[in-house]
Amino acid sequence: LNNVAFIGTGGSYAGTVFSSKILNQMYSINPITFYPRDFYYHNNEKFDLVIMFSYSGTTNDIINSVSNIGDDKKIIITKGEISDIVIKTKISGSNIFSYRTSSNKTKERGFLAFEGAIVPASLFFKLYLNSINKDANEIIKKMLIYWNNYFEDYFKDNNKRLKDILKIGNNLNIFMGDYSDTGALD
Repeated sequence: LNNVAFIGTGGSYAGTVFSSKILNQMYSINPITFYPRDFYYHNNEKFDLVIMFSYSGTTNDIINSVSNIGDDKKIIITKGEISDIVIKTKISGSNIFSYRTSSNKTKERGFLAFEGAIVPASLFFKLYLNSINKDANEIIKKMLIYWNNYFEDYFKDNNKRLKDILKIGNNLNIFMGDYSDTGALD
């Protein structure tokens, strides 16, 4: 595969960006991420594969954005019920990858939902780690322990300063971007 498109909206868009970076590293391809509307108006005849991230699997803007793509080129990564998605989208069940289990059928509510963004992206993260013979579960455990210890120490060492920053009436602006280091002056 040379031309792969990732489509997501809302919290699922974060998963598309991360997953496209994983595929770029693994296979030296150049996947492109899109919001649904941007993909719809893009010249997309040359895509070999279109991977859609959708928590429900039936998000109208995502489904409509790929209406002119053959069903054999579409993959949906979702928490939705496969049979419901097949009925609404007419996409083959074999092209729908659901991370739904019998014990996690609840709806998640939140801006950056764990199940809508982190879980689908972690599937590609695990694929990458397996490709370089690393144990994904062990790495994730180590990262969680590291960041837990980091923030525990940080909050202990900076308790007064943080309380001062977070007083009512103070403004707090946090920015982190790919190019934030290039703006620093020596």
